[in-house]
Amino acid sequence: MVLNDAGTVDVYTGGRYFIGLGHTFITFPTNCVTLDFANEPMAKNQPLATRTKDGLPVTIEIALQYKLRPDALLQLYTELNIGYEAAFVRNARDALLEEAGDHLATEYWEHRKRIGELMLERLQSAPGLNEFAEITGVQILTVILPSAYERSIMQTQVSVQEQKKAAFEQAVEQVNSETSQLVNTYNNTVTVMMRTAIAEAEQIKQNAHATARRNTILAEAAAYAQVKDELGLDSTQLQAYRWYHTMMDTPSGKVLVNMEGGSIVNVAGGG
Repeated sequence: MVLNDAGTVDVYTGGRYFIGLGHTFITFPTNCVTLDFANEPMAKNQPLATRTKDGLPVTIEIALQYKLRPDALLQLYTELNIGYEAAFVRNARDALLEEAGDHLATEYWEHRKRIGELMLERLQSAPGLNEFAEITGVQILTVILPSAYERSIMQTQVSVQEQKKAAFEQAVEQVNSETSQLVNTYNNTVTVMMRTAIAEAEQIKQNAHATARRNTILAEAAAYAQVKDELGLDSTQLQAYRWYHTMMDTPSGKVLVNMEGGSIVNVAGGG
């Protein structure tokens, strides 16, 4: 930033400029600057100590980032000169402590992210900050509550986690049981279907054999009827013809002729 002869300010970004003899630059950072309140060797400010809404002492380590507004540099320099950061720290501390005291101790365990968002909103509207800088971020690094209370909270959280674990295990058991029932039902259904299919296949096989036998009988009857008609045989002669035909189809049998009485005998099963 350069204060010109007319009493107005000219804001320059990085680069080389000729401003004439007797003029100097007043420099301000253009990047985001971090203010931290922490118990760390590199931290510039001590942690914030206050009380929660329910009266418990709490120590908070926190960091925030700000970026100066170029159009407010003259006002910043006029009111705070180049030592503006000390005023920023003071105003930020006041705003953060006000917000920190508006929350119960349990909220720092359960809704820490939301508290950080509210602190950011508080800083963005804080007097002495929002006129000169844009607050771009806030991070809650550590929250320290009384040891006895922290142990109690931890035990409560452990109990809650154990309850959730038990509920999940119960749900898993229920799913496993339902899955086992489905598998059993499926296996039983498959068994019934297989037995039904085997029975139906056997029935089809028996029906096919019966149909084939019936067709054979019908074909034989038709053939014998045709023989009877073509040869002019009566029923007795046709029966004898069938007997001779059967005898000829039995290669393992023996035929005895010129026996007493003039009969012809077919002895099946001989060698």
